[in-house]
Amino acid sequence: MTSRRQADVLAAGGIVWRLGPYGLEVLLVYRPSYRDWAFPKGKVKVGEDCRAAAIREIAEETGVPVGLRQPAGSVSYVLRDGRRKEVRYWVAVPLPANHPALRCRPPVKPARAREIGASRWFQLKQALALLSMPNDREVLRRAVADGETTTAIASRPVLLVRHAQARKRSAWPDGEETRPLTIRGKKQSRALASQLSWYGADALVSSSWERCMATLRPYAKSARLPLQEHPELTEKGYMEDEASFLATVTGLLHARVGSAALLDLAALDAPAGPDHRDATALTAPDHRDITAAACINERGLDVDDGAARTWPQAETPTVAICLHRPTLPGVMEMVGVMSPPSIRSQLPTEDPYLKPGEILVVHTSLPVSQCEVLALAVERFRPPEGDEL
Repeated sequence: MTSRRQADVLAAGGIVWRLGPYGLEVLLVYRPSYRDWAFPKGKVKVGEDCRAAAIREIAEETGVPVGLRQPAGSVSYVLRDGRRKEVRYWVAVPLPANHPALRCRPPVKPARAREIGASRWFQLKQALALLSMPNDREVLRRAVADGETTTAIASRPVLLVRHAQARKRSAWPDGEETRPLTIRGKKQSRALASQLSWYGADALVSSSWERCMATLRPYAKSARLPLQEHPELTEKGYMEDEASFLATVTGLLHARVGSAALLDLAALDAPAGPDHRDATALTAPDHRDITAAACINERGLDVDDGAARTWPQAETPTVAICLHRPTLPGVMEMVGVMSPPSIRSQLPTEDPYLKPGEILVVHTSLPVSQCEVLALAVERFRPPEGDEL
């Protein structure tokens, strides 16, 4: 759905979902000027990453903090003035108000009432009926694979991080275990802290060598998370006992939980602030004839503010793993094994695989029961360059 021509206006947003009492629910916002319901989204600021913009816009328009999941595609259209606009979407899930990742994000200012009149959770069929743009409806259908369960849309990101730029081996007189980051590497590690928060990273695993530990340390400090050291993830550990290295990484990629594990998100139903209305869900099992006009009145519908909200990721932490370049061939091979051909073709295949400070996000299916864990999508990006650092 995206044109080849570069967009004149770039925006980003999210398909925010949760599991409600009647199945999957989607968060929409009401736009008074258009008199319609839409996904939360907004323009990307100059120098801003689209992922950061998506998170910021969702928070501004709904008051709900989220963690990104797999990319959900993009839509493009021509504005009234002839400019082409492109909107890039990610699947996203609500984060509890006390989630560690939120400590690493700047505060946001709520959207003005004349821009966003309300935000609401809707059942899937209701959301499809209310979305005014056909392209948005198609994005939602693709995200849920035309189903009403969480099977297709639910995922878990694993963030594979190559350590930030370190001092050259020849310029460091002491052992490899203590070789530190350069000044640029330290800047990269601080930028990484923000990027890890986009996905709600709440578990940090690293090689025990200093350059890897230092790469994750700013996020660990800001998020107040423990940083787990693993000697088998060092270059030496990989060369001396590749089996132990692969076992550790495989375990992190294939974390398993019981099928009944659900996270209670009841706290997210609390008001986000005086300028935000509660994002609430309809309790009736089906209102296919629901209209935007009927939803404008916040008290005009039968809602259940006390219903506990859940998503099936209680025991599947979002883990960031900091690794060394010489270990990446083995890691990419493991990811390739769990990927269909379309995903495998997107993986780096040549040395150095990832550049210093670069992240490969592997979005996997949820590890439920004995089902095989598969890679659903991958993303790859680096900290900002030059003056942006």
